[in-house]
Amino acid sequence: MPSNFKQTLVMIRANLLSLPRRFAISASMALSIALVVCVLASFLSMAAGFKTALKSAGSPSVALILGGGTNQENGSDVPANAIRALTAMRGDIGVARDATGKLLLSREIVVPVELRDDQAGVAKMLALRGMDAIGPSLREGITLSNGRFARPGANEVVVGARIAAEFTSLAVGGQVRLGTIDWTVVGHFSSGGSAFESEIWTDLDAVRAAFDRFGEVQTVRVRLEGAGAIDRLKAVLASLSATPLSAVTEADLFTAQSSSTANLIRMFGWPLALLMALGATAGALNTMMSSVSDRTVEIATVRALG
Repeated sequence: MPSNFKQTLVMIRANLLSLPRRFAISASMALSIALVVCVLASFLSMAAGFKTALKSAGSPSVALILGGGTNQENGSDVPANAIRALTAMRGDIGVARDATGKLLLSREIVVPVELRDDQAGVAKMLALRGMDAIGPSLREGITLSNGRFARPGANEVVVGARIAAEFTSLAVGGQVRLGTIDWTVVGHFSSGGSAFESEIWTDLDAVRAAFDRFGEVQTVRVRLEGAGAIDRLKAVLASLSATPLSAVTEADLFTAQSSSTANLIRMFGWPLALLMALGATAGALNTMMSSVSDRTVEIATVRALG
């Protein structure tokens, strides 16, 4: 048998015998790299998903009036006298009106509440939003999937489809305790998967009475009308109250909020992914060195064969 053929058979036999050991080593290297990719992809998908959810909830034809020099609903406070002055205005102020000439606006307040579901064994902080009766119609893409909207003054709530699917206690007709009050779930609404589906809606006065927020209004949501409506509204607000008031379209507000949150997620995600990548690289190099050391006999055989 020719010498070259014998050498080839020896090499094939040596490689085949070492396959079980090399499979485990190769698999560990591949899994470590895959773990790094999965972690990075998870952070990036979280950031993109959060941004998409908020962007889809915003409309350029709806504006929010905020008070107190803030651009967040939670820290905003719109004085009652400013709201009265705004509703008393005549002429074109950039806000749409109904058939009777009344401004299409909704006074709103958001209260964080803890919801416990003993059957599902979960607890979560949610946003309970009190609004005027016109509030749901000032949001794009809102549809009732079950039941009806809450009646003014009643301890009734309508729940977003996303959290309704998560909590069994939020079925239509059921009772849920939010704060110190028992509320009746009278409906479910959907909004095409936007951030609105993570909220619970009810009447403004019911929320203010239940949580001792009498007279408080955090935001005023209005329907804009005509080109340049937001600029006209801003000009009106500048002379309306001693308290600084600002107006921003729903789309711009949610875009700004989503960008800051997405950047925060990326700020933690990228360093963690890079750190894991360095660890995976070091592990791969160590595994390769171990593989070479483990195949010392094979390497010596190859060298002996020339």
